[in-house]
Amino acid sequence: MNTGKIIMRNTKDAGGTVRPKPPNVQIAVQNFGPVAKADIDLRPLTVFVGESNTGKTYLSV
Repeated sequence: MNTGKIIMRNTKDAGGTVRPKPPNVQIAVQNFGPVAKADIDLRPLTVFVGESNTGKTYLSV
């Protein structure tokens, strides 16, 4: 199983200003609450959608 990684890089905007890019965060879980196994890439906006009691809250905390 992979461990979580955080990667930070800088980027230049249209005006040439250097700004940090959001980190790429990867989560791998196994037997975590109701989640048997999952590999998830978290982006600046990640939305967990699904039926009740499927593990969304476990992964969001």
